[in-house]
Amino acid sequence: MVFAAWFGKDYRYYREKGEKLLGQERYAEARIALQESLEKVASAGNDAQGEREKIAVLLADACNGLARMNLAEAEFAVRQGALGKAREHIDLAMELAEDVLIREKAEKFLQNVGGEDREPQDATPVTNCSNCSAASKKNEQSEVVMSDALASEDRFELLVQTLPDGLRERYEIMGEKFACALTLAHEGELDAAREIYEELAAEAENDILLYELSVIDYRHNRPNECERRLRRAIALNDRNPLCYIALVHLLADTGRADEAVPLLQSLLERGIMVDQAIFLLGEIYLIIGDEGRATDCYGQALTIPHLAKAGAEKLVPLLEKQGRGEEAEYLFKKYLKGCC
Repeated sequence: MVFAAWFGKDYRYYREKGEKLLGQERYAEARIALQESLEKVASAGNDAQGEREKIAVLLADACNGLARMNLAEAEFAVRQGALGKAREHIDLAMELAEDVLIREKAEKFLQNVGGEDREPQDATPVTNCSNCSAASKKNEQSEVVMSDALASEDRFELLVQTLPDGLRERYEIMGEKFACALTLAHEGELDAAREIYEELAAEAENDILLYELSVIDYRHNRPNECERRLRRAIALNDRNPLCYIALVHLLADTGRADEAVPLLQSLLERGIMVDQAIFLLGEIYLIIGDEGRATDCYGQALTIPHLAKAGAEKLVPLLEKQGRGEEAEYLFKKYLKGCC
């Protein structure tokens, strides 16, 4: 396992480290460093107390970043129909967020995710986008993932707000037709959405359109076409994390989990969605039977507050299996005792 040596440094060291990690969008690590800085500034004397507010602002930025990342994970889970998992990420987002607007968006998202994971249901969607009204009539029966009580504009705003920084802004400037297609896709009108995406891609292909088309391919059980689009999207933009995460899930689903390892390692090396990549890499190592490397990944997850419990849940049985009962007992008492 990897545990950081945090001793012998003052609050300035951790504040600077936290600022650097924030700039790299490594929010979980930034949060740990800034929490340490905040603790140390309290014992640094009256002269340093003016720093407390500055550190608190940086810490809030890290928490908000983590909240947005959890909303992005929730959005991905919704796309896969894993509504229970989506609700877990939304709960984490509400717990982490310091920004009232992020909490409100998370609460609104939670209200509209729905109940249990389910198969597509018959429903009549409400679509207010004039540019897509003709296309929407092609699919009278659809799966409603988001509540049809929301206005079309509100649904699009809610969907893009769950995306990581950078991607969210790119989605917002894709135009009205794209916004309409995204809303249609989330209402279950996949064929209508695909038609619009393909029309836009014919004008100017990009990684976002390819990713959204790949999601539709996945839901229509077309893994080969899904993979082709995802790899093309990565070739066009190798910093779009959604494409990597989706490809990792696809490879695992199709019995090729070993091919996912270099993809996740690439994200870690470049500091892209580090939190998710660490934990997902552990999952992949378990699938391919490399329990030693899986143990290392989950050990790193222990240093990330919102992943610590999940990491411990994975580590405890692994450590027991490896004959490391004392370590397993320690982790159980620290992270899992009292949990159902």
